[in-house]
Formats: sequence, structure tokens, C-alpha cells
Amino acid sequence: MPNIVVPETLQGLRILILQQRGWAIRIGHPLAVRLSNQGAILGAVTVKRSTHEFIKTQTDIDYETIISADAVKEDPTVMADLASVSLADVCRELRVSTVWRMAQASRNHVNSYEDRYYYSFRQGQSDAEIVNFIKGTFLHVRRCLDEFRPDVIVLPNFAGLQHIMFSKMADARGIPLIAAVDSKVKGVAILARDYLSRRSDYLDRVADLRAGAISHNAERARKYIAQNRESLSASTISPAIAAQVYGSNAMKRQSNLDGILQHSVGFREFLRAGTRSLFESYEFYRRGGKERFVNLGTTVDYRTPHYIFRDNFSAVRYRRAAERHPYADFASVGKFIYFPLQVQPEATISVQAPLFNNQIETARQVAMAAPDDYCVVVKDHPNMTWRHPVSYIEKIGRLPNVKLVDFRIRSEEILKRASLLVSPSSSTIAEAALLRVPTIQLGDLGTTAAYPNVRQHGEFATLSQTMRSCLNEEIDESGYDAALTDCIAAAYDVGLVGGYLELRDSNKPEDVPPENVVRVTDWFMAEIRRLTKGRETKDAALDA
Repeated sequence: MPNIVVPETLQGLRILILQQRGWAIRIGHPLAVRLSNQGAILGAVTVKRSTHEFIKTQTDIDYETIISADAVKEDPTVMADLASVSLADVCRELRVSTVWRMAQASRNHVNSYEDRYYYSFRQGQSDAEIVNFIKGTFLHVRRCLDEFRPDVIVLPNFAGLQHIMFSKMADARGIPLIAAVDSKVKGVAILARDYLSRRSDYLDRVADLRAGAISHNAERARKYIAQNRESLSASTISPAIAAQVYGSNAMKRQSNLDGILQHSVGFREFLRAGTRSLFESYEFYRRGGKERFVNLGTTVDYRTPHYIFRDNFSAVRYRRAAERHPYADFASVGKFIYFPLQVQPEATISVQAPLFNNQIETARQVAMAAPDDYCVVVKDHPNMTWRHPVSYIEKIGRLPNVKLVDFRIRSEEILKRASLLVSPSSSTIAEAALLRVPTIQLGDLGTTAAYPNVRQHGEFATLSQTMRSCLNEEIDESGYDAALTDCIAAAYDVGLVGGYLELRDSNKPEDVPPENVVRVTDWFMAEIRRLTKGRETKDAALDA
């Protein structure tokens, strides 16, 4: 963890914070209060109506500017210059060749929640409506920067079109921007300066260590590597999704998330789906449909009782079908390349790897590129077994040269036998690094690109050659481990160890120790001061 020095004053510094959903309550607002107390001038962009109401009515601080992003989301035509702006104008100002890749991050437009739980692949809005949303969001972001004139921008994450545009426009204007992201080292968060995490203190520190700098966390990093090689972490099951099917006490009844994976759906889960639906329907009427967007219709945030019942029972049916699906026998699979499926639609793939977010097609291309006697092993993401029908994985399982294996098999078991991993971007890449499994990363995430096992690759035409090169490469274990140690040590050197993830994901912020809030806000404040001191950075121009 870095030596955090909290600035004594931020007098007159103009800071724009994107106050989004629960992050605004748990982290964004406490951060804004402390920044204001030190003399900073605050502006807020709000996401979600209940959050906007909270920011408007709180009395802790006075924001100079409060702008709701939801108004543009509901009706992009509220932006006065919408008709006069073209997509060419958007591309020119954001310095990109196309806007349609970043549009993939807007799941309520390019996917349809109304069609099916959890989203269908049919577009939810017409092309004309999507174009208006892109232009409206662009004008909204430009307005925020023009009117407030921030010295620095703080985002909660990089999860949607608005976040990408803030990142690109801030970059074009030379405005520092930060957001907390996963370091891929367990329990450690880092601060990134662009939406692909290709600029960060973490990557700067990795470069320094590889240039000869010494880390006081090197021994800690070596222990981390040794411990995780012996046994990787438990499966990445979302506690929220597990609770949806098995109840809020599911985690208490199991020693870890792997235990939940082995639990089979039965009558109790269907009964729980009914009682949960009744409770959520009551809550829907009690809230009065505040989160409804007329143009979007049914969304995750606005579900009538019809869709509440549909979603809860669909989740149980999907999971039950996934448990009973006839998977390939993993023990009988020969030499293989591993392609794990990602959560979708989600930021990991839609923001960081939009060219590869059609996972059925990507699996087909990977299977066609597999050299010699290699086949491709595909495993569904455990979180998605509740979220898509079994017909989705059936399509993948019927692809030539693809072996679809049981989602209950731990990734560790598969990685230890895999000759190569191919993945758009995921925590599996970091796990593969610990096991020295060569990896082709199809996406653009900068954090994992630093790992010694990773090669970035962006096109299908030459994928087979890259696969063969990776498979034939000899690994110098001592040199490899030294490079991996640099990656882990760098996360400990500049990241926040513990505190952030617990606070961000807490359902009861009042139960979080106050010292956690202080540590997290200290961390943000120190970085804000560092970025606004005019210190020379190592950022290079990275065009899309």
C-alpha cells in the first residue's frame, strides 16, 4: 500500500464527481464532504433518480453544479444541439474512428431486457434512437466539462458509454481523471486514468520495478504467488446472485462459494422465487416506479410485477437446466486451449473487448484457429448459469472442435491442464499467470497486459499463428517469476489493500467501520492532489 499523504488544503480546486447509484452513498458523498471541507469546489453528475434526489437534498455540502445524466438517457433530444451534431463530430472530438464500439457498453440500447431475462441479444432501441443517445451523451459530457471546467474528474468505474466518453474527452482536453479498478491481486484496488486501465500508477510502478527499482513488497508478492499456486481462490460466484436463488443465508450455510456451486436447485428454490417475487412486487408499488424511463421500458431498475416474477423464476429454471445439461467428460479431453465464458452484458467484455462480445462467434473462431491436435474447452461463467437459458450454451457445445465442460469444475482444475488460455479479459488471466499458463488476451485491458504470460491480440485472421507461437514458446521460470513478482508487488506498492471493495460492495454502509471510509477517501484525495500538482506523468497518447 502506498504511503498516503492527505493534502492539508485543496482550496479552489474544481473537482467533478460522477455520483452513481450506491457508490455515491457509500464512497462518493463522504469523499465530496471531505474535499469540500478542504476548500475544493464540487460539481456532481448524478446517475439514478434516487441518487440525484439524495445529492440535491443533502445539506452537508453545497455543489456549484448538479447535472442529472438520467435526463439525457430518457430523452436525448433535451440537448439543444442534438440535430446539428453528427457522429463524425463525435468521432473527431473524442479522437476515435467509430462510436459503435463504445455504444456496445450501453446494454439497455444494444440489448433488450424486456425480451428475456437476463437481456436478449436483440437491440432494445432502434438505430435512430441509439444514434440520438450517442450524440446526446456526447453533448451531455461536453456540457459538464464546459460549464463546470473541472481540474480533475472522479468516476466510480468504467462501466458504460458515459464513462467512456468522460475518459476520452478528458484525455483530449488534458484533464486528469481517475476511477478505482480491480488490480487482479486479491483484495487490492488501484486507480486508473483511462477507461481501459492502460494508464495507471500500477503500470508506472511495474515499469519502474522492471527498470531496476526495488519494492519493499517483493517478499509479500512472492508469498502471494506461492500460496495461490498451491490453491487458487474459490469460484467467482456473486453473493447477490446466490442469494437470489438460495436465499440470503446461503453464504452462512456454506464454507465458501464453491459449496454453493455444488448445491442443486429443488422445490425450496422455486418456493423462494415466489416469495421473493411477492416482496419485490410490494416494493415496486411502494416506490411508485421512480426509476422508469419511458423510452427504455423494462430495465433492471424498472420491472413491473410481471417481469419480477419472470426474472426470479427464470433464474431458477436456467440454473436447474444448467445443472442437468449433458456436458463433455473433462477427464477424457486431450490437449486443449481454454476459453472461459464471461458475464454478459457487463463492463468486462462490452467496454474492454467489444469486438469479441459475441462469445458464441468468438468460441467458433478460437476453435477454428486451434492448431494441430488441440481442441477448445469452454466453461460457462458460474454467475451466468442463473442468467441465460441452456439453449445458449447448447449452441456453443455443438460447435466443431469445442468441448463444453461442467460449470461446476473449478477453473484451477482446468488451468492446470490447459496448454493455452484465450480470453477477452478476466480474472482468469491473472490466475493463469500464477500457474504459468500462456495467455492470449483478445481485449484491451491494460492491467493484465502487464503479466508475463500475456500476449495481446486483436484479430481472428492471425490468431492461429499467435496460438502456435505461444504454444511453442519456452518459459524461463526464474525470469518469468521475477516479472510476475513485479506485477504483484506493484499492486501492493500503489494500490489500496483492503477497505475499498468491502465499502463499495456493502449492502449496509452503516455497518462498515468508519476507518474504512477514511482510508478510502484518503486514498482518493492523495491521488487528486498528486495529479493536480503538475507532476510530470508517464502517460503516452493512446488513440482508440
